[in-house]
Amino acid sequence: MYPPIFARISADAGVTALLGAPPAVRFFLFGQAPQNVQKPYAVWRLAGGGAPTTT
Repeated sequence: MYPPIFARISADAGVTALLGAPPAVRFFLFGQAPQNVQKPYAVWRLAGGGAPTTT
C-alpha cells in the first residue's frame, strides 16, 4: 500500500502551480513518468528502511 502522498501533493497550491492541477498533476511514481512529459514534473519512491543485516 502506498502512502497518501498524491492526495497531499495535489491539494497544495504551491505544488499545483508548478506541476499542474488535478487530474493532470505531473507527479509520478519513480520510473512511471510518460515519455516526453511536460516539464517540470516530479517523481517519488518508497525507500526501504531497517537495520542492516549482518552475519
